Amino acid sequence: MPSRWTLRLAGAGLLAAALVAVPHFLSRTDGYSRYRDMRDHVGELVRGNEELRQKNRALRREIHRLKTDLDAIEAVARDELGLVRPGDIVIQIEQKPKVEEAP
Repeated sequence: MPSRWTLRLAGAGLLAAALVAVPHFLSRTDGYSRYRDMRDHVGELVRGNEELRQKNRALRREIHRLKTDLDAIEAVARDELGLVRPGDIVIQIEQKPKVEEAP
């Protein structure tokens, strides 16, 4: 059975080796540049996730509004579907296409 001092010495040796090896591997050109690239990529993913969370919150609010607010449903029906109420007067205005002048 190894003595207590032998175990301590082996542990100290492993710790010293780790303290020398880790900075060496991180400072190598390929390892450190890959680490930076991955760190930047994680930052982009975090920003993208936050944007998606904001869009999801906005969509949830819109869903809730469409489920509970009759005025919102009517606005969508009028604007997006072109529906009108009975008795509404519909006025269609045609726009002439713009003619470009020759130089």
